[in-house]
Amino acid sequence: MVGKKNFCQNCEEICCSVSYVQISKEEIERFKDNIVCLDGIFFLKNVGGKCVFWKKNKCALSYADRPLSCKLYPIGFVLENGKPVVSIEKSCSLAKFVDMKKEEPLIRKAIELGLDKGIAISERDF
Repeated sequence: MVGKKNFCQNCEEICCSVSYVQISKEEIERFKDNIVCLDGIFFLKNVGGKCVFWKKNKCALSYADRPLSCKLYPIGFVLENGKPVVSIEKSCSLAKFVDMKKEEPLIRKAIELGLDKGIAISERDF
């Protein structure tokens, strides 16, 4: 993939501002003051419909400090026939550069950490 870290830091699109960011149980302690739990699945809080870390039209977290689901984006999970499958968010400018083979270790880690389990409730407003 193109230098994702630099690409995302310089991006002016708003995909990160309106997302429901799921975090793994391993990330709970790190984000403990900024999470909400729904049906046993943890998400970063939204404030005014935007991620709690969205400040001054960009993410306030360094790329290294972002949750795994943010680092994985525009790769995510959708439900197909009631089962989670890997997908790419086509509206993201980075999507055309995604190399699924190169991203496979990150995808496997996300599945191992259960980040594919929360997609059924990620559209709730919380």
